[in-house]
Amino acid sequence: MGRLERLKTELVELLRQQGATTLEYESREVEHAFALLVLGSLVGLPHPPTSIVLRVGPLMLREIAVMYERAERSDDFFGEIVAQMGPP
Repeated sequence: MGRLERLKTELVELLRQQGATTLEYESREVEHAFALLVLGSLVGLPHPPTSIVLRVGPLMLREIAVMYERAERSDDFFGEIVAQMGPP
């Protein structure tokens, strides 16, 4: 019975680890979809109503910081303009 219990414990641990990895991946993907929804107007996508953007704006601080960092590292004209404005 000891081996069976140990096998069961290892299987449960493996499934928990796989579940956690899957949740982390899905969380990142939801964040990306959320960022595209909110910041999509910058690339020509239709944007959501302003009231929604204002409510979810504070949740986008990390994505906006990443956008500023990437703009700062780029060598294009618009990137230099954004880099001069600085992060929020």
